[in-house]
Amino acid sequence: MGSGLNDDWQQYKANAEAAFAAGNFAQSEALWAMAVLLAEQLGAADARLTKSLDHLSQSLLRQRKYGLAEIFLLRSWKIKTKLLPAEPTELAKTLNMVAELFFQQGRILESEQLCARVYTMYRDCYGLQHPTTVTAGNNLATVVQLRKSHDEEKRKAAVAEQQSASDVQWTTGPRTAVQPPSPQPAEQTPNPQPTVHAPAPQPTVQPPNPQPAVQPPNPQPAVQPPNPQPAVQPPNPLSAP
Repeated sequence: MGSGLNDDWQQYKANAEAAFAAGNFAQSEALWAMAVLLAEQLGAADARLTKSLDHLSQSLLRQRKYGLAEIFLLRSWKIKTKLLPAEPTELAKTLNMVAELFFQQGRILESEQLCARVYTMYRDCYGLQHPTTVTAGNNLATVVQLRKSHDEEKRKAAVAEQQSASDVQWTTGPRTAVQPPSPQPAEQTPNPQPTVHAPAPQPTVQPPNPQPAVQPPNPQPAVQPPNPQPAVQPPNPLSAP
């Protein structure tokens, strides 16, 4: 089982290193995370676990995942200092990444202190001319220069603030009283005039349409009285025979 785990771990390690070299930090993170899982099965005292944790943290740093990186670096540091008789160079590797983490977070003074420790450890192990020692020295110089630049900016800001304060003449003894300016009367806001509403237009009264004049009826022709009939004459009386 141990041989199979080791082979698998070696495969994940090789793929993770290739992804990191290609700048694919997300893939490198995933592969190193799998390597951590495999190394955990080999035991906390196995050096492959701290190696996996350190490289996983490095991939996280490149992605600015500072919180996760700090968690795994702290775990690696605890294992190296408490469970393993770690070599100083192994301790320096973890400290160097913590220094980088602090640098990225703007914690310059803390980063400088760790860089100084890393440089001393590499110098004592490898000597002054070793490439690793030279790199550690360059990192330390960069952080020191940045810290000095920040200190200079703070100093200039403090001097400017002091100069600004000295320009203000503060009364330290009896002097002619300076009358403060009289307050200006507050400008009265004119009362708003009531709005005069125009009377609503009355509807125009239309005159009634003139009715047509009533024509008097045509006079009826006078009724003529009937012509008088001639009086009927009584018949002549018959003669007696």
